[in-house]
Amino acid sequence: MARRSRRGSEGVTIVEAAFALPIMLTFIFGLVDLGMWTLNANQATNAARDGARLAILDFATADDQTSAMHADIVDAVQSRLESEKVEAVSVSCIDDGGAPISCSTAEVDIDSVRVEVEWAWDLVTPVAAILGYDRGEATGSATMKLVGRPLPGGSTPSSTTSTSTTTTSTTTTTTPDTSTSSTSTTTTTTPPNCAAGVPDVPTSVNRKKMSGNSSQQLASAVLVEFTTNGSAACADLRVRLVSASGESVEIGCGCDLEPPDPPNHEWSYDGSDNIWRPGTARAEILNGETVLSSKNFTVY
Repeated sequence: MARRSRRGSEGVTIVEAAFALPIMLTFIFGLVDLGMWTLNANQATNAARDGARLAILDFATADDQTSAMHADIVDAVQSRLESEKVEAVSVSCIDDGGAPISCSTAEVDIDSVRVEVEWAWDLVTPVAAILGYDRGEATGSATMKLVGRPLPGGSTPSSTTSTSTTTTSTTTTTTPDTSTSSTSTTTTTTPPNCAAGVPDVPTSVNRKKMSGNSSQQLASAVLVEFTTNGSAACADLRVRLVSASGESVEIGCGCDLEPPDPPNHEWSYDGSDNIWRPGTARAEILNGETVLSSKNFTVY
């Protein structure tokens, strides 16, 4: 009797396991897919934020899909995602009430730019497929208030328009017989503010390989090319490269303010500093302490 009872108990356990195991596996697989969905959604939001940071500095043509600025925003989004393939990047400007407007008419400190990112990713478990989903869809968006200005290549920046100041003085001399008035006018023209376009840098840069381990130096030089509006106010132009850890290297670019107009400049860095870790780095164009424009690139 004891042997029969034991066999009966084992049979009940097997039957219970047969019912419980599929439910448990479905729950575990569901958690895996939910975790992947959350991870991809966070990546999409972070990528959209990188694109928005670039767009707020040079927004005049950001919503034009044929413009170089729009291409730079897509590159910034893609560099954050690295191995993922972005399927759609949407850039638009909105006013302070949330209504869509053209970026060419947007105003600094009033309107905002919105970047939306979308791509599909392969499902990890069969649970979602059972429910009728072939692939997962990741979406993210970021909205930031405009803080920059339209730079060369977009519309004419209002902050770089030449300003003329006219001062008029009048002198009157009276004699017993005649009265004579003379008027002199002095016109003083101030130079436009310095402005620089988005720098042209490599999309990605590798680090040196030493004894099988990645070095903190770059394997090749980084060439930074950019243009300015040729203003005499560009008296202290500098280029700064910022690593993923926040460390940086900078130097005066030795830029010549003579024609062509706008001037084209370039600056090369040999990558010899031990500050380069994997991640998103940034190239910045400065005039004094003011950052005129910037662009991200990836260090592997």
